Amino acid sequence: MNLAAVALVSAGVALSIWNVSLAGAIARTPARDRLFRVVTALAGLFLIPGVLVAMASGSVLTARVADGIWWFWPLAVTLFAIQATWAVAARLADVLTGVPIALWNIALAVAAWANALVQHDLGAAPPPEWADATLRLSLAWLVGAGALTSPLAVWLPVLGPAYPPRWGIGRAVRSIVALACAASLALAGWSIPRARALQASFDRFGEERLTERPRGDFVTGLALLPVLDHPTPPLALTLDLALADTMEADLLLVTIAPTVRAAALDSIAHVLEDQRHDSSLVAIVPAIGADAPAGPEREKMLVAIERAARSLQPDLVLTEPAGNARVTPEATRRRWFEQVRTAARRGGSKARVLPMVRTVPADRAWFTWADSAAGGMVLVFDASDGGESLQREFDTARDWMALPPRAADGTRMAYAMGPRSAPAVIGEAAQARALFALLAWATRTNGVNGVIAGPSADYDVINGLRDAGGRLRAAATMLTRANRALHATAR
Repeated sequence: MNLAAVALVSAGVALSIWNVSLAGAIARTPARDRLFRVVTALAGLFLIPGVLVAMASGSVLTARVADGIWWFWPLAVTLFAIQATWAVAARLADVLTGVPIALWNIALAVAAWANALVQHDLGAAPPPEWADATLRLSLAWLVGAGALTSPLAVWLPVLGPAYPPRWGIGRAVRSIVALACAASLALAGWSIPRARALQASFDRFGEERLTERPRGDFVTGLALLPVLDHPTPPLALTLDLALADTMEADLLLVTIAPTVRAAALDSIAHVLEDQRHDSSLVAIVPAIGADAPAGPEREKMLVAIERAARSLQPDLVLTEPAGNARVTPEATRRRWFEQVRTAARRGGSKARVLPMVRTVPADRAWFTWADSAAGGMVLVFDASDGGESLQREFDTARDWMALPPRAADGTRMAYAMGPRSAPAVIGEAAQARALFALLAWATRTNGVNGVIAGPSADYDVINGLRDAGGRLRAAATMLTRANRALHATAR
């Protein structure tokens, strides 16, 4: 967590205390309208539970707790909007401090309801997905790109003051809060055109077409399950395997944590063995990459890879790329690749070990090394920055794949992975277009053996083919249709 994130979390805690304290003070003021006091008290009462529900609703691992009360957070924010607007309209709050607070709460309420309607398929017309996207883009501008997909990225509402401050410090605090609301509104307003342009940038992929692969030399895989540490939750396992069966996945990818337990490996081994009987390939990838600092964590990861290779007997082992190619030296990534390959061999696995390569010009040298030393790679695409950026990655990867193989045997094994995306920001329709564009690019590009899509669901972050509530996003439906069509042409 960076310094800006720590500062924002601290401000959020202070604001929550201020909201609850102010709600209690207003509710105890007999001079105020009784209904207004009730609304204020309910807003303060719902705040903390509402925030917890909002955070829990973003991850499959916690969404079941909040599934029956998904409306709690939108209702809480709506109560704040009503309270703050009422305080201004009834002249209970100063205009200079009350208006920014009321407008900020109204903006949060619109975004909260828009997000809830998308997740629960409610409403005759689709709500504006850019409403929630603007808030996430605003937060990402402050604390970093992690806010685009984090379930914990929640803006807080602000209670409208409804009585004159007793001390000068109270007046100063109200002024600071009002200025913060005004600044946040301005930042959100600045993000609206960016959010709409970001979502519209994927319209360019609407005319893409898949290329038939009649020889059956193209596989479509799925990254499934949360990072494997403890035994997988039964619901996650059931839903992920159902999606894999429905889309007729040819490859299943599992991410291994450094602290993975033997019980978790044994339970998933039985499941994957059944899938292997259906001719599905199995792949594993470590949860940390070459940019992880040397130390006990890396050693644990190598031991975990050895155990996973022994238990799961994967067909492929992937090495996670460095988080920043410009920072992590190539020699460090080579050393990590060799360590992973050695660990897999110690586990008795004959799996092909492939480095993962980001499709950005800065990784050209890494692609060249992977092509010659490993005889292949997994090309990782990213759609988070919009359609233009994704198209540049397609062009970069196309130029790389046009080069003759550098391996000693003259062959190359290449898979395309992704594209990584933030569906809450780019929109679910754009997420589906980006994935279809990757399938179209991969099927028409010589030397690409398949696509690994996913992750299957919103586990640690909001980026899956299935949302936290179990609803399949448009990308999952599209992937199923596309893979069935490719299988039909190969029969």
